[in-house]
Amino acid sequence: MANQTQAELFARLQAAWFNPYAQGVSQADAELYAKLSAAVSTTNGQAFHNQTLAEEYAALSAALPLVLDQLSALPAIAYSLRRRTQTYAGPAINVRRDSDNAAMDIGFIGNILDTVTLLAFCGSGNGFVTKWYNQGILGASAAVYQATAVSQPQIVSSGDVVTLNGLPTVYFSGSTYLTAADPGGLPYGSSSCYLNSVASVTTLSNGRTFAYGADAANQLRCIGPYASGWGMLELGPPGAGSPNISCATGTISVNVPYIMGGEVTSSYIKLLINSANGTLTLSTAPATTQGLITVGANVSLNRFHVGSVSECVLLSEVSSVDEAILTSNQKVIYGTP
Repeated sequence: MANQTQAELFARLQAAWFNPYAQGVSQADAELYAKLSAAVSTTNGQAFHNQTLAEEYAALSAALPLVLDQLSALPAIAYSLRRRTQTYAGPAINVRRDSDNAAMDIGFIGNILDTVTLLAFCGSGNGFVTKWYNQGILGASAAVYQATAVSQPQIVSSGDVVTLNGLPTVYFSGSTYLTAADPGGLPYGSSSCYLNSVASVTTLSNGRTFAYGADAANQLRCIGPYASGWGMLELGPPGAGSPNISCATGTISVNVPYIMGGEVTSSYIKLLINSANGTLTLSTAPATTQGLITVGANVSLNRFHVGSVSECVLLSEVSSVDEAILTSNQKVIYGTP
């Protein structure tokens, strides 16, 4: 089992992911991280696997409490291409390759997606996500999936992993999505919650990155980009009299990763996108009832996301401390503004 010194080193190495000269990261640390990363990653589809370095990387990563382990409670839902809690031992995604439509679960090496196995499986072809597993406390019952091939989002394109700021991401084309029936246990009615997603857009549209609830009754909780470049948090279909809120125009740019979060309580909803935020006071408490969980769309309202989604998290509470821990980690890893 790795010790405290190893845990501290790995934390510094993680901070060097996008900026080798970040505060508190030495050149030696950055070089070590580069070697360890190369041991468990690929270059142009060719695996460079050094067993000694790979084992050291695994030992270092196992030492570090992951971001969800630092929260006051594990979230109900956590979809990610990183392993986000040491309590989770399952795969990240299930992927279908288009060469023969075979499918395979893809897990992690250390705490990052196993792109070596992913690329070996897909070869020079394309890979599509059929299921995104839940690392939150609702477990497998909240995994989102897509059985229809033409509606599956993409993870590998012509032998290359689809990336956002150099990290694997899931690309939604504007007609693709992942969904699941309500597993129970989600915060409904006036129960407080915090929805969070890390995403980017290739085309500005009225898409939705993460949604749950019964939209047939105008009772829905979802977040996503707006066609004008705003961020949007809503508790029901726009124009149907249900509350929604948007940030100032210009907060979302094409092909730039952003963190969008939405607080929902019995008295207000608040949208937080990168550093901007806005609050709407509610005249009546929200009455969201059970319904589908969806990543990449709100299908019944024809709100399909065009761009990538790297993470979606649902906290069954509103906590400024937990939100800060979560988003600070996402900012370091994904390089958001």
